[in-house]
Amino acid sequence: MKKYADGPERKPFIQSEYAHAMGNSSGNLKEYWDLNRADNRIQGGFVWDWMDQGLRLPVPERRHVRFAGSDQLCLIEGEWNRESGLTGSCMLPLGAKAPLASDYTIELKVRGGSRDTGGRLVPLAWKGNNTAALCQKDNRLEFRWFAEDGYPRMTFTEVCVELPAHWSGKEHRIEASYRNNRMSLRINGTVKGDDRENSFAVGPGKGTARNLTADGIELPAVLEAALISGGERLFALDFQSDAEVIQSAPAEGYFNAYGGYFENPRGRFNSDNFCMNGVLDSEGKPHPGILAFKYVQQDVAVQMEDAGAGRIRIENRNSFRTLSDYLDGFWSVETEGIETASGRIEDLRIPPQSSAVRSLELPVAASGRSFLKLSFRLKAMSSWAPAGFEAAFEQFELPAGRGAAEVQEESSPPAGV
Repeated sequence: MKKYADGPERKPFIQSEYAHAMGNSSGNLKEYWDLNRADNRIQGGFVWDWMDQGLRLPVPERRHVRFAGSDQLCLIEGEWNRESGLTGSCMLPLGAKAPLASDYTIELKVRGGSRDTGGRLVPLAWKGNNTAALCQKDNRLEFRWFAEDGYPRMTFTEVCVELPAHWSGKEHRIEASYRNNRMSLRINGTVKGDDRENSFAVGPGKGTARNLTADGIELPAVLEAALISGGERLFALDFQSDAEVIQSAPAEGYFNAYGGYFENPRGRFNSDNFCMNGVLDSEGKPHPGILAFKYVQQDVAVQMEDAGAGRIRIENRNSFRTLSDYLDGFWSVETEGIETASGRIEDLRIPPQSSAVRSLELPVAASGRSFLKLSFRLKAMSSWAPAGFEAAFEQFELPAGRGAAEVQEESSPPAGV
């Protein structure tokens, strides 16, 4: 951006997506806004995006179970029984002993479902968004090992085999192996795909499960599952054995479903939150990250001129409005979290694009850390906020040993005057 601003190009520059408000984000914005406010052709940008794209759905029942012969506690979402096996999803806890080492084998016993998945992936075993996956896609099985570079360049290598002719409704044993940087896939003990060399580095545990399925199709049912690594059987689950329900959470209340969750009533959900990337949540309530945007874009900027004397410089970033036309200023001092003094900033007659120095009568320093907090609030209700709404704020740590300051005023003329 700076290179563009300093170059010969005369067209204005507006970024279509300079920030992505997803998760713990919305930082590193100051440098963008320093350029936006400089005397150049940079005119700002857009944040992606305004609101989380979640749909309000009832909370599903959640069951934690322990199957006979296994010490693993599983979270079951969907359906399972001794006759039909698992047709929902099963997840081990994060602390379960189930890493993907350099050599491993995934063993599954499944009852085949439809041969037509509508072009979508049906997971049989999956770890992370971009670690490893064994899945069905229409008339073939795919065993994937993902590269290290991850989203959005989720490149992978894979072994693909055609489904057996008697796939649907029949039981099959599947073995997907990764040994010595080579991948292989076997169905019912027979190698169905050629070994594929895979030089990608091992990167287990990256991302969250992306358990996508095709809605409305007959899904394959998992009857048994096991993970073997380094010759050790890390877990083995028999979904047709007896099971003990350790904890069951009833379906009460609502939540905002995201990702592929609401697309799939068959019980195969995912925890990918890609569409939850708004400044507001799905109910219209602000996320904490909105404070970062508010701070960097606020119309008032304050610099500390002399912390010992309580002298601050207030800048009006507006192009047309004097601060006193619509804002009241307030200050307070907190020592170790307790307010010890407060007052008003009496004179905010600061013209647009100019600044002024104000000196505040701060109390004598007390023992402990003290902070000066400044708040600029709307005088009257506006079209976007009620009277008293904090439109701008700032905070400075005060030095120890300071004395009371005399009230002083000093102004700078508007820019260009």
